[in-house]
Amino acid sequence: MSIGRLPLHGVHESLGAEFIERGGSLVPESYGDPGGEYESARNRAGISDLSDRGKLRLSGKDHLKFLQGMLTNDVMKLGEGEGMYAAILTVKGRMLSDMRVYREKESVLLDLEPGLNVKVGEILKRYRLSYKANIDDLTESIGLLHVHGPLARRLLAEATGAEKLPLDEFGHMRAAIDGRDVTIVKISRTGGEGYDIYALSDALSDIWKVLMEKGGARGILPVGRAALDTLRIEAGIPIYGADMDEETIPIE
Repeated sequence: MSIGRLPLHGVHESLGAEFIERGGSLVPESYGDPGGEYESARNRAGISDLSDRGKLRLSGKDHLKFLQGMLTNDVMKLGEGEGMYAAILTVKGRMLSDMRVYREKESVLLDLEPGLNVKVGEILKRYRLSYKANIDDLTESIGLLHVHGPLARRLLAEATGAEKLPLDEFGHMRAAIDGRDVTIVKISRTGGEGYDIYALSDALSDIWKVLMEKGGARGILPVGRAALDTLRIEAGIPIYGADMDEETIPIE
């Protein structure tokens, strides 16, 4: 099985990134100074590339009704621009995957741990039956950057020019960075302020450049997985594959 590369692999390489394989892709473990990256994220902000995360979009007449019967949370109550945490279980109630569910205008986006897009996509297609629901894997076509830390909101407000950003966890909105369309989601992946930025993979380079230029003026650094994992563990945030697996019952 070949190991994938992130759309910004060359950019990370030019920044001196040291890579590690996660979920079938090479991702930046650090940029040579994980301690400095941790300090930046803890005291100012950090910018991380999470494009290897799985992304599935469901659409069609019955997509909400279908998901309502497949997931552990009440997706039917979501309004446009809202989101929630959910899981998909075995018939014995054990976890096959967890996910974040984002309600869009005419579709739902599922955010998954790296590599789980294939597994979850296959499960959903197997049980779709007569439901009129389209299931599209956007993992490669849509990239994902994460801005986190005390200055994350200020940095993102400057980059987008938006007067308001989502306030509620999993709340999301459309915006633009350097003329590139993005979806911004408020999500804490490290225990503090955090935002995911979804954009077409071929737009990531321009978006990354803007964030780094505006962040660099404040001493904000790119942050690799070593520092990101430390922050996550300190905050007590579990992830599927490391802290949960198919033997886990959600209540645990």
